[in-house]
Amino acid sequence: MRFYNALLSLLPLLGQVVKSQSNYAPLSCNANTVVDINAPIDTCTPFSQLVNETLSADPNGRIVVPCGTCSIVDYTDGSTIDLPNGLNIVGRLHFPTSTNVRITTTNVYVQGLFDLPTPLDSNNELTIHLYGTNEYWFTPYDGSTDARSVGKKPFVVAGGTIHIQAVSNECESWTQLITKVDDYTLTVKNDFANCLSWNDEILVTSSTKTWDADSTRRITSIVPQDDGSDSSIITVDNAITRSLPGLLGPGESVYAVEVASLSRSVHFTADSDDPDGPHIGGHFMIGWTPNVEQVIAGVKIDNFGQGGILGRYPIHFHLSGVSPSTVAKNVIINSNHRCILIHDTDGTTVDNNVCYNHRGHGIATEVGTEDDNVFKYNLVARTLLLPAGQDNGQSDTKGAHNKHQATSYWIRNFNNEFIGNVAAGSSSLCWWPEMTKKKGRSTFWEKQKSTTPVSSFRDNVAHSCKEAGMVTYFRGWKPEGTHDEPGGVWDNFKVYKNPYNGFKFHQTGPIKIVNSVIADNTVGVMYGNGVWEVHLENTIVDGASKDWRFRLGKGCSSHIGIKHSSNRWGETPERSMAFTNTTFQNFCGSGPMFQFYYDSRSGPGMGDAVEMQGTNLVNVWEKNKPTFKCQNELRDNFLEDVDGVLGPTGKGPGYIIRNRNPSKAFLPPDACTPLWYSGSNEWGQCSAFCEGTFCLRLMRIKPFFGEWTTHTDMKLLLSNDEGTEFEYSSFQFKHFDVLLPAGNYHGSY
Repeated sequence: MRFYNALLSLLPLLGQVVKSQSNYAPLSCNANTVVDINAPIDTCTPFSQLVNETLSADPNGRIVVPCGTCSIVDYTDGSTIDLPNGLNIVGRLHFPTSTNVRITTTNVYVQGLFDLPTPLDSNNELTIHLYGTNEYWFTPYDGSTDARSVGKKPFVVAGGTIHIQAVSNECESWTQLITKVDDYTLTVKNDFANCLSWNDEILVTSSTKTWDADSTRRITSIVPQDDGSDSSIITVDNAITRSLPGLLGPGESVYAVEVASLSRSVHFTADSDDPDGPHIGGHFMIGWTPNVEQVIAGVKIDNFGQGGILGRYPIHFHLSGVSPSTVAKNVIINSNHRCILIHDTDGTTVDNNVCYNHRGHGIATEVGTEDDNVFKYNLVARTLLLPAGQDNGQSDTKGAHNKHQATSYWIRNFNNEFIGNVAAGSSSLCWWPEMTKKKGRSTFWEKQKSTTPVSSFRDNVAHSCKEAGMVTYFRGWKPEGTHDEPGGVWDNFKVYKNPYNGFKFHQTGPIKIVNSVIADNTVGVMYGNGVWEVHLENTIVDGASKDWRFRLGKGCSSHIGIKHSSNRWGETPERSMAFTNTTFQNFCGSGPMFQFYYDSRSGPGMGDAVEMQGTNLVNVWEKNKPTFKCQNELRDNFLEDVDGVLGPTGKGPGYIIRNRNPSKAFLPPDACTPLWYSGSNEWGQCSAFCEGTFCLRLMRIKPFFGEWTTHTDMKLLLSNDEGTEFEYSSFQFKHFDVLLPAGNYHGSY
C-alpha cells in the first residue's frame, strides 16, 4: 500500500486538497464467482437489454453494470451505441469473441471487471470512443473513500480489473526487415506476417539520420514463402522509394530497419472537441489500485493524452503500489501527451508495444520511486516536442531546462529492467536517464546511488534521434561502483545514425558499456563535464559503416568517434574514459577517431589519463588518430598507446604528447616524432609520438613554504639522476604541472 504518498502526488492533478489518501480495492459485493474472469457467462444479462432499459427510462441515464452481476456484450453487427452519460462497470462486463460494436460515451469507470479474454473473431472490431468537454470526478461505488478528479474523457480503472487479451501471444508487434524486394514489396519474418491482414497499416521506421523519415503504408497482399526461410512477402499500396537496410543487406544486418503493425481489432479513440484545443484527447488510467493484476494487450489507442496536463496519458499506472500487471502488444498513435507512464507503481511489465507519433516523453517511469518494472521489446518512433504553452512542469516542457526536449524513453531510476527496446526517430532524444533531485523521501537519493545489476539494461537500440541517442544531462547518474567494478552496465547497446551525439555524458559514472555498437553518429561519444568514468569494453566505434558508405552512398565522413574533454577536476572523483578491447573502424574521411577538447566548466589540469588496452584499428587513416590541438590549455596532456596502434605506422607502444620542450625534457632525445597531422604553430607540429615504455605521469607540484604559496610567477628547476635538468614556469598558476617518466628527481624553487 502506498497511500502515504497519494496526497502529494494528487495535488498537481486536482489543483486542490483531497481529504482521503487511501487506495481502492476490489468491492466486497463482487466477492462471488460471477465477477471472475473464469466464471461461466450463461447467466449474464445481455448488455443490449441493460442499455435499452436504462435509456428508455432516461435518455441521459448512465449505464451501470450492478455490483455482483454480469453483463455480456451482445452487439455483433458493427452498430454504434451511444451512452451519453457514461459507462460504470461495477460488476462484470464481458466481451465475447463475437463482439462487433462501436461504443461512444463520455467516460468509462471500471470498479468490477472489464474482460475480453480472447481475441475477437476475424473482421470484428470493438471501439470505445470518448467525447465531451465535462470534467469528471470518480466516486467509488461503496463510498469508502472520497472522490477524485479524473478530468475530461476519462477511462479509469479504480479498485477493479481490466483484462483485455485482444491479440495472440504468438503475434509480434514489430520486427526487423529481412529485405526490400522492390518499392512495393517487403520480406518479413512469419511470426510477424502471420498476424497481419489485408488493409492493415504498417510503419517502416527511419533508416537515416533524418528523424522523421519513416513511412506508413497499407497492406494489399501477404504471401508466405515456400523456400524454408520462415518468411513472407508483403505488398503495400504505395511505393516506398527510399533505400531500406535489412537483415540480408545492403550493409550490416545490425542496422535493419523496423517494421511495425499499427492495426488492432480493439480501439480506444477520442474526439478532438474541446474548446481548450485539439490536444485534449481521452486518457486511460489505472489508479490507486495495488495488488490487482491488470492485462491490457492488443489495443490501439488513438488521440489519447491531454497536452500539458499531468496524469492524462494514453496508458497510465498511477499510485498503484505493487501491480503485477501486463501492458503488451498495444499500439499508441497520435498521442497528445506521452505514451505509457508508470508512476509510483512496481512490478508491471511493459512488453512489445508500439508508440508512434506522440508528443512529450514516450515510455517512462515518472518520479524515481518505481521499482521492479520490466520494459522489454517496445518500439517508440517519431517522438515530438510538446507545443509551447502545454506546460506540465516536468522536463518535456519548454523552458524546463536550457532546451526544449522530449525523449522516447524517460528513465528516473535504474531499479527497473530495460531489455530489447528500440527508439527509432525522435525530434529530440532517444533515451534520457534523468535522475530525481535529492528531496522528500530519503529513498529518492538512495535509489539513484544503488548498484544496478548487469541484466537491467541490455539489447536496447537508439537510432535516428535528432539530438542524442542517450543523454545523461544534466543531473547525470552516479551508481555505486569502482573503476574495476562499475555500478552500472549497459550491455549490447546499439546507438547509430544520430545526427548530433550518440552518447552525451554529464555528471555520470562509473558505468560500463559492453558488447555494443556506436556507429554513424556525428559524434559517437561526447564526454563532458563532471563524468566519473565511462568504460567501453568489447565495443565497436564505427565512423562510417558499410550501410552508411554503400547503401546511403555517403562514403567516408567527418564523423567523430570520441570527443573527450581534455581537462578534469584533478582533486575530485572525476575520471577520464577507459577502453578495453575496443575497435575503432572506418575513420577514413575528415573525422578523427578520438578528439580532445577543452571544457571551460572543468578544472585547468588533465586529471587522470585516458586508458586504452586491446585497441584495434580497422580502416583508420593515420591523420585521424588521436592528437592534441595547439591550444595552451592542452599543453600537459598525454595519451598512452599500450598496444602500439595509435601512433604513426611502424611505431610500437608509446605516448602521444604535446610537442613542447617541457613535456619532452626528461625523455630520451630520439624517442619523440612530431606528428605531421596534428596541426602546427610557431614551434612546429602540435603533437608528438614518443615511442617506448616510460611510465609517464603528470605531476602537480605545489610549493609549500610553511604555508601554501600565493605566488603565481615562480620557477622550478628539476633534475634527475642522469644529470638532465629543466626549468619550469608556473605561468598564472600557484603550482606546476610537470610531465615526467619514471625516475628520481630533485628540485628547487
